[in-house]
Amino acid sequence: MNIFDIFNRKKKDDGLVVLSLFDGISCGQVALDKLGIPVKTYYASEIDKAAIRVTQTNYPSTIQLGDVRELDPKTLPKIDLLIGGSPCQDLSIIKVGHREGLQGQKSSLFYEYIRILKAVKPKYFLLENVAGMKKSDQDIITSYMGVEPVLIDSNCFSAQERKRLYWTNLPVDTSNLKESKLCLKDILEKNVAEKYFYNYPLYDVDMSRQVCAFMDYKNYKMHKRVLNPNFKSHTLTTAGGGQYAEKSIG
Repeated sequence: MNIFDIFNRKKKDDGLVVLSLFDGISCGQVALDKLGIPVKTYYASEIDKAAIRVTQTNYPSTIQLGDVRELDPKTLPKIDLLIGGSPCQDLSIIKVGHREGLQGQKSSLFYEYIRILKAVKPKYFLLENVAGMKKSDQDIITSYMGVEPVLIDSNCFSAQERKRLYWTNLPVDTSNLKESKLCLKDILEKNVAEKYFYNYPLYDVDMSRQVCAFMDYKNYKMHKRVLNPNFKSHTLTTAGGGQYAEKSIG
């Protein structure tokens, strides 16, 4: 039995009751929607106002619950599916040399996921986080979740390389996964208005590479990278746009 068999047993009028922690722009809801898995009620815990606006625009029936630290599980109905990707900032290899791990201010919110998991006792659960965390932190998460993580690279489904660990009691078969042929040029928008163009000079241009050039302005080198549209993107970091966003020649 696979995930589709499990969830598609439910009729449209008797869909899943989902609780999404650290919901962001509700990508979990997007995935369920694209898979045709019916959702009766979708609860979201998120504090970023811009992310919440995106969610409510796309899925106005979403019930926002606010800060995960203030969430009272006793106020919730029976949850069929609990999902979430707890903050990775203190676990990520980007902070190599001074990672605080699960004791860090942000990544310690993992324990809020565990608090709620124990309280609501969902039929199914899924937790996502970075694959590059320390083995000691991975082992701690595994001990709390009670299942071994599954490693999946998003390059199997998208134009981005993004290895992530998933802890879940859903059946996951990775034996047939392989890298897709999608690359950046397949997903880039066409006819983009010039007001969105960058006009910084480029240096170290080489169209045979994934990072094919760098923009010449004062910033960290990783923020100046120009991505080759003929390749997949490397893992994109969180950015609010502007000078911190990744670029592509296309």
